Amino acid sequence: MIKKLTIIILLITQFAFFQNAGYADSATSAEYKIKALYLYNFTKFIKWNEDDKSKETFQISIVGPDPFGTTLEDSYRNKKIINLSISIARYKNTENLKKASLIFISKELSKEDIIKVLNFAKENQIITVSDFPDFIELGGIIGFVKIKEKIKFEINSIACYATNKTISSKILRLARRIIKLDK
Repeated sequence: MIKKLTIIILLITQFAFFQNAGYADSATSAEYKIKALYLYNFTKFIKWNEDDKSKETFQISIVGPDPFGTTLEDSYRNKKIINLSISIARYKNTENLKKASLIFISKELSKEDIIKVLNFAKENQIITVSDFPDFIELGGIIGFVKIKEKIKFEINSIACYATNKTISSKILRLARRIIKLDK
C-alpha cells in the first residue's frame, strides 16, 4: 500500500512540470499531457540495458501522426532519462528508428503498419507504447486505455522481456492488466 501511494504521489508531483508548458485547454491536449507524464515516469521504472545507456540521447520517437504536438518538447525540456538528454523525433515509418530508446506508435496508423513497427522494435529491442486498441495483444509493451474517462495502462511483460529490459514491479502493480508468462 505504501509503495502504491509513493508511486501515486510521484505521478501527482511530477504533474507540476507540465503546468507551465502553455497548452490549449482541450480534452485531447489534457489527455496527451497525462500520457506524456506517464511516458516520462515509465522510463524511471524500466531497467535499461547498457546499449541504451551508451546512446547520445534518450530518443523518444513518434511513428505516425503526432497527437502530442509540442507537449513532449515543452514538458521534457532540461529533463534527463538514464542521465541522457531527451530528444524527440517524428517518423512516418521505421526508417531511421534505430536511434530510438522508446517508440510511441500513433493509434492513427493501420493495424498492419503498427505490426510492422512492432516487428522492427522487437528486432532492435526498443520499448513500444501506444493508445491503439488491444495494443499489447499485438505485441506492444505498454498500451494506454481509457476507462470511464481516466487514462490507465496495460503491460505485455512477455514483449518487454524480449527487449532485454525489465519493468519494475512498482509499475506492474499499477497496471490495469498484464500479459505474462504462465508459471
